[in-house]
Amino acid sequence: MTLSSYAWGHDGGTYTGKHMRQLLDDTFDLPGVVRPTDFLVEQQAVANGTVKVASGGVVITAAGSGLYGKYHFPNDASVNVSINPTSSNGRKDLLIARVNSSTGVPSLHVVEGTPAGSPLEPTITEDNYEQLALITLPGSTTDITSGMVTDRRRPAFRGGWGYGTTAMRNRITGMFEGARFQTTDDDRLWIWDSTSAAWLPLGYYDRSWIVLDEVILSGSGAVSFQNIPQLYGDLRIEGKFRGTPASQIDQIRMRFNNDSGANYSFAETWADDGTTPGGPSRGGTSGETHGMAGVCLNASAGANTFSPMQLYIPGYRDAVWKSWNGSSSSVTGNVSQHSDTFGGIWGSVAAITRIDLSPGFAMGNTFAAGTRVTLLGRR
Repeated sequence: MTLSSYAWGHDGGTYTGKHMRQLLDDTFDLPGVVRPTDFLVEQQAVANGTVKVASGGVVITAAGSGLYGKYHFPNDASVNVSINPTSSNGRKDLLIARVNSSTGVPSLHVVEGTPAGSPLEPTITEDNYEQLALITLPGSTTDITSGMVTDRRRPAFRGGWGYGTTAMRNRITGMFEGARFQTTDDDRLWIWDSTSAAWLPLGYYDRSWIVLDEVILSGSGAVSFQNIPQLYGDLRIEGKFRGTPASQIDQIRMRFNNDSGANYSFAETWADDGTTPGGPSRGGTSGETHGMAGVCLNASAGANTFSPMQLYIPGYRDAVWKSWNGSSSSVTGNVSQHSDTFGGIWGSVAAITRIDLSPGFAMGNTFAAGTRVTLLGRR
């Protein structure tokens, strides 16, 4: 290995295609589309036998024999690409952007699959390419609709950073430690962790509380957090609640992992309408089929009123019984005021992967429109 005999950008220098590919290789850590909208493949406004490929730029690894570095393939206007119709059997085609290593000519190329009752994706034999879309064609198809097009683009990375949709981020694996990504559909920042081989929220490393999920009800509905990530140490639930049962104030009930067995115990201490604190009130001395997670206003309470609640669950993955505590309050004009603190325990050593909340003394009731509940995690 020797030092290069040239410095890029030197006055009077003469440069080859290899020199430019090397420059792009140092500029882009990973090939792909330059911007999230570049080279997007879509159906036409009126479906026909072509697809529309958006303008933009794509960076392509020079993988041909003896080549090194990366190509840049620009497209300054949308392009229509024809897709051959199918007969009685369906077919899977791959649409790719490629550069001919002999001529340097870029093109949009359809790698056509073999028709079959259960068609498979074709094998790509070309070099110097980036996948743009998978097109799944049913039998006897002449018009390409959006449901047949699956986005296969990945985002290019520069200086350890990439940005695009969550789906685009999920197509990026095996990154180097510390690579960053911004998801444009939820405006969040992520970092690649080599130990867990996963994208983790940026705040994971400094033990910040990170939003894992959120429920915002535009109509009456349930509040359920499922498939809770198993990457954190503690959980927190917070939000504003209003139930649909025909009462003023009711308890909020909670269930873990859809467990309806008699495995819950809880207690609360409360103050009601300015009276001296009540309680403690205990539930589950013989085992309850759900826990208590606070109180909330219901349908008979004053209009436009909601109850704030926050709840803390430490060690939700630990192989011990799970405990929680929290506080809530319900105030509706001069009619009724209620505040309480509460806690409980779930007699299971299983990691918590699901949490359901419900207003009332039994599970299954719904919350009212305007209810907003957030689940957070902390390492």
